[in-house]
Amino acid sequence: MEGRATRIELRYDRLGSRLRWIGDTEIKYGALGSPAKRVGNIELRYDELGSRLRWVGTREVQYDRFGRFGIDRPRWLGNMELRYDRSGDRLKWVGDVELHYERLGLGSRLGWIGDLELGYETGTRGWFDDRPKYIMLPDGHFRLTAEKLLLVFFVLYEKNRREEEERKRREES
Repeated sequence: MEGRATRIELRYDRLGSRLRWIGDTEIKYGALGSPAKRVGNIELRYDELGSRLRWVGTREVQYDRFGRFGIDRPRWLGNMELRYDRSGDRLKWVGDVELHYERLGLGSRLGWIGDLELGYETGTRGWFDDRPKYIMLPDGHFRLTAEKLLLVFFVLYEKNRREEEERKRREES
């Protein structure tokens, strides 16, 4: 098996909007349209309105206010500081794990979470779909650790939350 990378599939719901599986770990949701409740055996808890993730297992998510729109963005995930790019818009670091983005036409998309490479749909479908389809583990690794599983979930959750906020802001203006 030396030299063979392990591929972990990411599967979404029928509408393609919500991540349902990371490999063999199910992400469970409550009622229709509600946020994720569990990642495997790890409980997710939200604020009173149910819109802001507050706890990932035993790790508290702390927020700050940013920018002229006063956007709440996560600043800490447990003891891991979340750092953003110069504009304060895009997540770049979760603790000591760096996120790398790859250029794609006029924009970019998330390419790496630390040493985990994200893979996307190929061909013309991939031009319009920025949801990763799989994760490639580094050589010699055959499973996501619990820590990396939470990291992947949180980064993809945050990416989707930010995109949804941007979409709503554009619709309001």
